[in-house]
Order: sequence, then structure tokens, then C-alpha cells
Amino acid sequence: MHTLWIVGLGTDASTLTLGAAEALKSAARRILRTGRHDAAQYLAQNNLPFETLDDLYETCEDFDALQQQASERVLAAARADNVCYAVPGAGDVTDATVRAIAARARDAGVALRFVAGVSQASCAQGAAAQVGWRMDMPRAGVRVLAVDDLDTAALDVRDLLVVPEVDGALRASQVKLKLGEYYPDAHTLYCTAGEACQAVPLYALDRQRAMDHRTCVVVPPLAGLAMTRYGFEQLLEVMRILRGPGGCPWDREQTHASLKPYLIEEAYETLEAIDLGDAGKMTEELGDVLLQVVFHAQVGADRGAFDIRDVTTGVCKKMIERHPHIFGDAHADTPEEVLVNWEKIKKRAKRLDRQADVLADVPHNLPALMRAYKVQQKAADVGFDWDDAQGALDKLQEELRELSEACDAGDQAAAAEEMGDALFAIANVARLLNIRPELALGAACEKFIARFGRMEDLARSRGFALEALDLPAMDALWEEIKRAEPLAKKED
Repeated sequence: MHTLWIVGLGTDASTLTLGAAEALKSAARRILRTGRHDAAQYLAQNNLPFETLDDLYETCEDFDALQQQASERVLAAARADNVCYAVPGAGDVTDATVRAIAARARDAGVALRFVAGVSQASCAQGAAAQVGWRMDMPRAGVRVLAVDDLDTAALDVRDLLVVPEVDGALRASQVKLKLGEYYPDAHTLYCTAGEACQAVPLYALDRQRAMDHRTCVVVPPLAGLAMTRYGFEQLLEVMRILRGPGGCPWDREQTHASLKPYLIEEAYETLEAIDLGDAGKMTEELGDVLLQVVFHAQVGADRGAFDIRDVTTGVCKKMIERHPHIFGDAHADTPEEVLVNWEKIKKRAKRLDRQADVLADVPHNLPALMRAYKVQQKAADVGFDWDDAQGALDKLQEELRELSEACDAGDQAAAAEEMGDALFAIANVARLLNIRPELALGAACEKFIARFGRMEDLARSRGFALEALDLPAMDALWEEIKRAEPLAKKED
């Protein structure tokens, strides 16, 4: 196994540690990630030959290619000689090339040894303090993120954020685009290099000329919640404020029971947005549904019953448990197999020993047609089902005859029961035809409303108020509208 020494050079000559200097002197071959560092001058003054990877910055198309080629070159050298690879800053995996080398080292037969240096982030925080920066927000912390890590990180604007090695306009542009998702364009940042520290608005970050490997961007916390884009943590914070002391009187008095209508209402408004194919409205309505989840979680937290972490923990555990073909060693190659596994695991988790228990587990407060559909599905899982839709249609005709007989007999209670049976039979027919009855009925309501409106407009165009017409006249208009609909669709 060959050994490769990874050495952190600090930010400049003043932060080069004794350990780093000794490692550089003792190596047979020295590779600097960049010659634009004071260490290059130090090595030249001490007659220590070195090479750099600066040529890769000129020839590689992007940072991914640079990292790959840098790691390949350094590891190839390490397999042939005693190599010291030196990078600005701490010399750890916050450096993208070090991270790429670490990912490939084992397969290349190379063991890594690290000599830590002074990090860019430490120097940046010191520089920010020198210009009088004070973190007066009690919840503010300090977070250090490399440029390449910004894309995968969820930022908390209450933190002091330090981004080291923003070494040119391209890197600065990456940082600006990511920060622009969270911070206002005019938010003041600090570009630091050694003891120098320059204030710059976010929108102008990539217009700075004097940027090199020493340049860190220090991002002060935002006051309050004045963000351009908000994450889940900010939503939780908004709800905590609304429900907290001095918060909104209406929000503070809500309970799980009082919020029930809103959860149903927002869910149906989301369905409407999906049907419309309106992405903007869908975004808004999904936000309203999410708000209801967060609202209930905060009510639960205020009561000491549960909080949002309990909610997210429960759903993550459920998803992992019910997808053993993804997170375990089970197999499911088709959607149908996935559903079979799901139902088996659900029955086991809820201790539903009888299939009747499975049917009874379908929530009582679902819309009745939807509940009927799901109950019939559960019964069909054990084979209690028609062979095809025709059997269900025949059963529907039977139920309609019984409903007619109950009506003829003037038996209100029997008529109500038979009406329920007929509706249940309709849901069964819909299921066997792969039609969602709740959606079909909703579409029928929309069609009725639209047709009624056209009938009313037609009556007015002929000088009549709809309410002044008798039923036969209305029926005539209705049939006229129906006959015109296929023509209107053909013209569309």
C-alpha cells in the first residue's frame, strides 16, 4: 500500500504550520493544487522543487472534470513515489480535489495521511470579527460550507455562513445563485482574504476582481424572516411565532377539532388545482395542505402530545418498513406486487387478524362513495368479487328495482336503505370499470353546472327568464343544449 500525504497550507505564509513545512521538506515529490499560494514562494526560497495542477484549471471544461483529472494525476504519482499533495486551507475533504482523491484512494492502493492546516473558514471568521461583526442573534450559529456543498445543503439564514475558497468569478457566480434562493439581492456579504475584508451586496458578488484561493465569503444572518425563498424550518418557525406568546389570537385558539374542516377543504382545493393543470395554483394549494400538517403538529407540541419530528419520524419509518424491496431484501418487480406487499405489512403492523377488520379499518369519515370503493377493494383482495363488470351491473339493476318497490310502497326507511344499496352497487360497477366514482360524480356536477349555465344563457338570448319557464320548456332548452354539445366539441 502506497502512502500519500495531504497537507493543508493555510491561507498564506503566515499560517503555514511547522507540521506542513516539515511534510513538504521530507517528501520526494511535491504537488501543489495551485501555484497561486505563498507556499510556492516558500518552496522556491528553500530550493524544494514542486509542480502544480494549475494547467487543469485552463484545460478542464468544468469542476467535475477538474476534480477527476486532479485525483487521477495525484494518485498515479503516489503509486510511483513518496508524494505530498498540498492544498490551500485545512487540507481536509472540504477541498473538492481532496474529496475526489479520498473517494478513489482505496481502489488505487493508496493510503492517505493528513497534516492539517489553518482553515480558510477560521481566517474568514477572524477577518469578519476585525471589521466589527457581532452576532447579536441568540440562536445564530456558525456554519462552514464549501462552494460545491451549497447545492446539496439546506441553509438556515439564522446562521453565520462561511464559504471558503471562492477563487474567481465562476465560483462566485455559483455562490450567488445558491444564496439568491434564500437571501435578498441587496443582502450585505463580506469577501475576506487574509486580514482584508470588503463588504459587497449579494447581487454584485461575481463582479469582484480580486478573488483567489484565499477569498472567503462571509454571509451574516438575516434579521427576522425576510427571505426570498423559505424552507421547511422557516415554516415551522412561522407557526411557532403565530402560536406563541404575543402571536395571532385566532391561531392561538385553534384545536385539532376546530382545524378539521380546513384540512378537508385544502385537500379538495389541491385536487381542483391538479385537475386544472395550473402549476402556480397547485404550488399554493399544496402549501396550504402542508400548513395544515404543520399547524396540527404545533398544536400537538403545545399540548405536549407530539411534535413535527414525531410526524416525520413516523412517516419515514412507515415508508422504509413498507418498501422492503427498496430498503430490505424483499422483491417486487411490478406495481401490483408492491401493493400486495404493502397490504400484508399494513395488516401485520395494525394487527388486523380478520379481513373484516381490514374493511372496518377504512376511515369512516371518508366521502361515502370513496369509502365504498375502498371497502370493496379490500373485499376483492380475498376473492370476494364479481368476475367482471356485468355481474355488478346486474346487481345494480336488482338494487334499483328494490328501490323502486320501496318508493312505490311509500316506505321511507326502506327507500333510504335501498338507496344506500344502489349507491354501493354503483361504486362497485365503477371499481370494476376502473373508474373512480367520486371523481366521476364530481365531473358530472361540473358538466351539469356548465350545461345549466348555457341553458340559462340561451333562454335569456330569446327574451325569457329561466324561472318564468315551465319544466317542459326548460327540458326542451336542455335537450337543445345537449344536441349542440358534440358540434361545439368538434369545432374546438
